Amino acid sequence: MNIKVCLIDPVGGKGGMDFYDYGLAIGLSKNDVKVYYFTCNQTKEIKINNVQTIFSFGDIWKKNKISKLLFLFKGYIKAFLFSKKKNIKHVHFQFFHLGFQNILVLVFAKFFGLKRIVTLHDIDSFRNKDSKLFQKFAFSLIDHFIVHNQFSYEELKEKRIKKSKISIIPHGNYFPFVDKIEYEPKDQNMLKLLFFGQIKEVKGLDILIKAFAKASKSNKNLHLTIAGNPWGTSKEFYENLIRELEIESIVNTTFAYIPNEHVNNYFEACDIVVLPYKKIYQSGILLLSMSYGRVTLSSDLEAFKEIIEHGENGFIFKSEDIDSLSKQISSLAENKKTLKEVRDKALITLKSKFDWVDIGLETKRIYEKN
Repeated sequence: MNIKVCLIDPVGGKGGMDFYDYGLAIGLSKNDVKVYYFTCNQTKEIKINNVQTIFSFGDIWKKNKISKLLFLFKGYIKAFLFSKKKNIKHVHFQFFHLGFQNILVLVFAKFFGLKRIVTLHDIDSFRNKDSKLFQKFAFSLIDHFIVHNQFSYEELKEKRIKKSKISIIPHGNYFPFVDKIEYEPKDQNMLKLLFFGQIKEVKGLDILIKAFAKASKSNKNLHLTIAGNPWGTSKEFYENLIRELEIESIVNTTFAYIPNEHVNNYFEACDIVVLPYKKIYQSGILLLSMSYGRVTLSSDLEAFKEIIEHGENGFIFKSEDIDSLSKQISSLAENKKTLKEVRDKALITLKSKFDWVDIGLETKRIYEKN
């Protein structure tokens, strides 16, 4: 085993990134890469051959703002020192944007003489506008970029990054971490919808609520569950909207982070997972839903359309169009028998195109070239 890598992600189990990190670690380890995974204490360790988990970031997410910064850089420095001691050439970061903190991390990694591989999950931040000057400097500090789809590749390329420095490697499925739930609806007449995951304004939950309310006027056999922690928005906004539309009796809400041990319950209780996003670079929730054997209804964003073929392995509606989503919900409620076939095709898609072993091999080749 010649290749070793430090996979570094302080978020881990705090924000649901642990399954992604461990999925990548599984794929790499099965391609003879020794993985040292640096993360926080809130990550539940999974024992994998050739993978060592190191909790260098400690209880970072339980600290105040100043202490959090100290723990952040302390965790990264530990990883860099470990890399030098173990003669590890590559560090692999998981970033969602390239702000000031991440630039400092990259500067330190370069100071230690490490090759810097970055999986850039979002090209631009959805909340704070990244400084173009900061971005340009950050780009110069990265040896190779990994993005999850053609849409992200094109957006990154527009920022004048050389094609040779960007690779498209998909986000893997969640099969290693979830128990597939057979689709056996208890109520053949009721269509149960689920919105799951962190709630950001850009995810369009308000559009779903309005479309659901409209569809429920002509179809009384509908139910919606909302489960996720608001981020950059407030639960009161959605609670007021539900109240104004007079749909409290057919909408259940859990405005909180859903621990891993409870996630299964939400997917088992639904027929369809709705992703009414206004913009997205890649959605782990889409792949998680499909891995649980649930049919997805997504807005027609390019990142979704690279995975979902309407009527084949999922369903699509026009983004930010309440009428389009409402009509699609009503259509599915009237044709519920078609869901099982679509679900089965979605599982085939995941097995053939989003396997972690294939992803690990592609990632290993990037380490070999850099």
